[in-house]
Amino acid sequence: MFTSKDIECRSIFVINCIKERNLRVSSGELLLEEGDEHKTLTKFPFQKILALFIIGPITITTPLLEKCKKFDVALVVMKSNLRPVFFWANHAEANFLLHQK
Repeated sequence: MFTSKDIECRSIFVINCIKERNLRVSSGELLLEEGDEHKTLTKFPFQKILALFIIGPITITTPLLEKCKKFDVALVVMKSNLRPVFFWANHAEANFLLHQK
């Protein structure tokens, strides 16, 4: 369950991967790269991500899932027509801990 501080401090990122773009995890940050030379377009720190929406074809790797699980980031992959293909979130653990208290 999210706290009000999570909602205030964290952001939802929508990434357009219809063009040849890649996501790479490096030193606790998510890098958005473009082209064969892997030019870095931007960096997203996982501490600031609330949810990650990816539009277009993408390969999901184990390090990306590990970081999303560690920082409780919801991951949604959609086709270019915005139809959801894959949704992954690890919010049941937080709800269980809240009910346990």
